[in-house]
Amino acid sequence: MASKRRTPEYSGKAGMWSTITAAVQAGWGPTARLLTVLAVLGFFLVGVAVAAGDSDMVVMLRLLLGAIR
Repeated sequence: MASKRRTPEYSGKAGMWSTITAAVQAGWGPTARLLTVLAVLGFFLVGVAVAAGDSDMVVMLRLLLGAIR
């Protein structure tokens, strides 16, 4: 009798790159939603950094924004 094949626990989970690839291949709607979620998370992260005061993250953010201008 053949033994049952066991799959790893992570086999059903979607990774970051597979999620991005699936959204881009599905069209503009899912891609726009993904970019919106990433932008909101980025704004949240920047808000936390600014609320933290003069931390290293704020200094890094100022240098990044200074380089963009």
